[in-house]
Amino acid sequence: EELTIRLGGVPVHLNGIGIQQIIEPIAADTIVETLQQNVDLIREAGGLAQINHPNYEWAFDAQEIMKISGASFIEVFNGNPSTNSFGGGGIPSVSQIWDRFLSSGRRIWGTAVDDAHHFLEEFAPDRSNPGRGWVVVHATTLNETEILKAMDAGDFYASTGVDLGEVHAKNRELVLEIDSHDDSKFSTVFTGEHGRELWRADGTSARYAMSRLDVYVRATVYSSRGALAWTQPVFTHDP
Repeated sequence: EELTIRLGGVPVHLNGIGIQQIIEPIAADTIVETLQQNVDLIREAGGLAQINHPNYEWAFDAQEIMKISGASFIEVFNGNPSTNSFGGGGIPSVSQIWDRFLSSGRRIWGTAVDDAHHFLEEFAPDRSNPGRGWVVVHATTLNETEILKAMDAGDFYASTGVDLGEVHAKNRELVLEIDSHDDSKFSTVFTGEHGRELWRADGTSARYAMSRLDVYVRATVYSSRGALAWTQPVFTHDP
């Protein structure tokens, strides 16, 4: 369920994933209180809470999100053409907001969604069509329980069209393999604390060896055709 609240003209949207009952959203006095109370409702309903498209109508940013606890996910990409996922004009992208949250020592997983509303007539850049963003989950079986369990553990990646054949972290090393189905070229950027670029690799294989100074590392894969994929952050220390 998407919990949709408009607070003094500001859109505050969250997803309740895997909830066991319908939730009536709460509009509290402030954005922070509204986010937190609805995250709490989702968790009480047995679900995982996702903070949706903070840059939609430039609604809120890291300052508010940093005060929220209990959310499992944040949308680093949203396929609605009005969601401003990549920021601009001095306003950070949602990936940069994500890095600020992670750099505080807290954990939240990044998702990509299509936010589809327009299923009929033409597919066009100014329409909210399906198929523009999704997650790929490493689950043991194809059922709701196992999918939610894997997502809660961060065992998935987000994509707008890049397929990852393998993603694993072991021996303090993040390794990924990219499945190429055409003549696309790929570059992978490994990002660490405060959004700092740690390493860049070209091709269909990429790896980064974490040092004792790294708090976390995540990877973004860029395709020459414009598609992207985001791995979840790997932390060097237990919470």
